[in-house]
Amino acid sequence: MVVRNMEPSMTTHNPAAAFFASPAARGIAAVLRGLHRVSPALGTRLAMGLFFTPVPTKWLARSRAVPRPWVERQLPFEGGHVSVWQRGDIEPGRPKVLLTHGWAGDAQQMRALADTLAADGFEPVLLDLPAHGRSSGWRSNLLQWVRAMFAVTARFGPWDGVVAHSLGAMALMFVCIFVVADVPMGWIEQGAAWLSEQITNRMAESNFRSLITDGVIAGVSGVVIFLPQILILYLFLGFLEDSGYMARAAFIMDRLMSRVGLHGKSFIPLLSSFACAIPGIMATRTVENRKDRLVTILVAPLMSCSARIPVYTIMIAVLLPTASLLQKAGIMLSMYMVGIVAAFGMAWLFK
Repeated sequence: MVVRNMEPSMTTHNPAAAFFASPAARGIAAVLRGLHRVSPALGTRLAMGLFFTPVPTKWLARSRAVPRPWVERQLPFEGGHVSVWQRGDIEPGRPKVLLTHGWAGDAQQMRALADTLAADGFEPVLLDLPAHGRSSGWRSNLLQWVRAMFAVTARFGPWDGVVAHSLGAMALMFVCIFVVADVPMGWIEQGAAWLSEQITNRMAESNFRSLITDGVIAGVSGVVIFLPQILILYLFLGFLEDSGYMARAAFIMDRLMSRVGLHGKSFIPLLSSFACAIPGIMATRTVENRKDRLVTILVAPLMSCSARIPVYTIMIAVLLPTASLLQKAGIMLSMYMVGIVAAFGMAWLFK
């Protein structure tokens, strides 16, 4: 692999950085602060709406033509589409590299680096994440970005490398917890099955054999199988801490989390608990205060992890068979919201 230093002229200007430093952004912040003093509920609602809306708007990114030899492909996604950029002059068989932008960015920001990778023998793939660039939608969030990366990986992957920036890197973290960890988790599962089979073939049927195969091996493997996810999560948490990103996320979320008695650093463990509560609980090591760490551990299992989705789906299908698709989707969302409200309520009670 050849690594080249990019000249300053090769980098693409990020309009979001200019906007956040502009008088317009300071004016919006002042208006929201004044509105919050008059009506906290209205001010909070408008602020949250802006929080999930990429600023500046996508008009600038949509107005740019797709430069040759790049080709835009639209992948259907959640009632809209995400735009995936590929070069039309690259022969198949090269190592594939996915490049993702950050919040309020677009694929054009990563194009200079992608051209450099193409010159070095790779096949770069650019992605406009939901509500960004030429993709559909005007509001998005981290969980939707994770789902979009899963969809793009299933259609255009697998990847030999990924380059991610800012919030795109955080979305990649949750994708890796599932995709990358799936391989060693399969090894653990197969190893436990092989060991149980060997003991079953070599020992006579007895309660002691059942204790070993159904108790010890099944029980230990049921816990150890989460080890790859925990190790990957720890690796990314180390990157986030060393880069200063964790401190920024904690600072941004501290005011909101403090209303229910949680520290800003509890945000990442609770967010991780939507994937699995075990890595989420392990991630609480970043919370220095013992009481805050204990409260986060206690409420993390209340978040709806991915293992509960089949249970929710079956319950909705059995209990409400005549409900429309929109009603079923609303009930599923309500179940997630009940978990969040319960977690925040219990956190406030524990504190």
